[in-house]
Amino acid sequence: MHASLAFLFHKKRHGVVCYASGMNLHEPKVPFKIKIILGTALVMVAGIGTGVGFGWYSAQRSVELPGHVLGGATFDVHLPKELPPGYAFVPKSTALDEGVLAYVATKGRAQIIFSEQLRPADKKIEDFHTENMSNRTTLTNVPHRSVIGDSVTGGHILSIVTDTTWLIVSTTAVDADSILRFIAQKL
Repeated sequence: MHASLAFLFHKKRHGVVCYASGMNLHEPKVPFKIKIILGTALVMVAGIGTGVGFGWYSAQRSVELPGHVLGGATFDVHLPKELPPGYAFVPKSTALDEGVLAYVATKGRAQIIFSEQLRPADKKIEDFHTENMSNRTTLTNVPHRSVIGDSVTGGHILSIVTDTTWLIVSTTAVDADSILRFIAQKL
């Protein structure tokens, strides 16, 4: 290669553009002050990115229903303070129909289906447990009366009863027991 052409030729080496001069490669000199400024800027961008990422992750693990849905409910709506790790609330899944509020959280193909309604008489709740759940267990150390069990149609059910609201949470996820116990704790 001719010496005059050598200055026009450049290679990328270790992420830095290097210019050929004859047979030797020369890396451009970066003043120390600029290195400090670039290093500081890089740390700031990384910190901001981490904060934004954490905020996005936290927002995805919480449930926030639209105001018109909350306003249309005739009972106290109880939302989990946090979803199980990896699950995200699906805003478009929200529906309020005939006094029942429903919404979904997903993790890949796994779903958790939530439904809430005005609390019926205890007899109706007990009948539901008897007719629709097997292997029932009443949970302890949870904020509200909660019963977990296997659904007679497949999957698992968590029934939560508050003073005014009845929640039914169901999933077919492999780790259903731990998911439903997590939700019972976070309500």
